[in-house]
Amino acid sequence: MYKHLIFDLDGTLIDTEDAIIQSLDKVVQNYLGKQCNEIELHFALGIPGRDALELLGITDVQRALDEWDRYLKEYQHLINIFPGIEQTLHTLQEQGVSMGIVTSKTRQELKDDFLHMDASHHFPVMICADDTIMHKPNPEPLLAYMNRCGIEPHTAIYIGDTRYDRDAAHGAALDFALAGWGAKAEVGGAKYILQQPSDLLQLIART
Repeated sequence: MYKHLIFDLDGTLIDTEDAIIQSLDKVVQNYLGKQCNEIELHFALGIPGRDALELLGITDVQRALDEWDRYLKEYQHLINIFPGIEQTLHTLQEQGVSMGIVTSKTRQELKDDFLHMDASHHFPVMICADDTIMHKPNPEPLLAYMNRCGIEPHTAIYIGDTRYDRDAAHGAALDFALAGWGAKAEVGGAKYILQQPSDLLQLIART
């Protein structure tokens, strides 16, 4: 049985896709003078904002990052917790399952987008982009989480929605479960494919 469930945040616990894509599109228009479609910007979901801007070829990254943050606040109303997450987390906590978060968000982004939600109290340990030098798909954030919590890989599983999450999990010798309710592209290599949050209860019961 898995004793520890480690969650990604965006696309797994909360739906931030529209807010991220629409705000990033504004930044791209300002700095690169072009408008991107949704598919072209999907790569930015699941990696730190700084990395996404660098991959887009934006040179004044810090200024663009600050601007993106301002735009993102305009779309804050689009960020919601996925249906079924809160009840599932509550049940898992009642069953004594330890839960934490490893996200590519900065600590400030975590505060803005998630810490005000009731579901956040289920997670005593949250590793953010500020906490490590390397970020997903590098396994360093997950290794930092396991080191901080003193857990072994075989006792935990990482739940995420992108290939970055899968690669980070495998690099940390963790099993990986795909959050099918948030995944926007096919992600191979998952040990489990979860169609809805309550599937986690069945996963815990049978492992």
